[in-house]
Amino acid sequence: MLGAFIVIVMVGSMFGVIFYGFNSNQETFTHNKIKFTRANEWWTANLNNKKTYFNFLPPELENIKLSKEAANKLKNTMEVDITSDSNGNLTQEIALAQYYFANELSNTNSHVRVGFTGNNSFNAPVLTCNDATDFVPVIYFKESNLTQFTLNNNCLTVEIKSGIDALKIKDKLLYAIFDILE
Repeated sequence: MLGAFIVIVMVGSMFGVIFYGFNSNQETFTHNKIKFTRANEWWTANLNNKKTYFNFLPPELENIKLSKEAANKLKNTMEVDITSDSNGNLTQEIALAQYYFANELSNTNSHVRVGFTGNNSFNAPVLTCNDATDFVPVIYFKESNLTQFTLNNNCLTVEIKSGIDALKIKDKLLYAIFDILE
């Protein structure tokens, strides 16, 4: 009898996980009428009828200032070029943020081209702020002792202090493009 009871509990638990998941009480957050849902280490929101992934919620990024002019440069463009230096202490973190940014921007009508500021062993294109135009802005990720945005003509220089700041900047840019910022 005890053995049968244990089997029933185990099978019932398995079906519960399959049909209802591990956590039926998902954490949610609403910002500017957009509902964010916690999915493992991500926050997701349905934007343009597609699930979009973020590492941070908008209120967590309020201390990072992005001008409306800079945000508008990135909206409704057919292409955005992203560049960085090919060597440094934060190259992996920058590359990861660039990858996530390009992946999420693919849900829009924008194409993302990723390159480096100089010749590199990856055969990636050389992209600098000199390549920025009204139609194809450049986002230049670079290491710095502080985290901030600077817009010069059509080039948005993104200075980051730490690896986690690369992901924060990525989210701040996506929030600006999707009009989630105030």
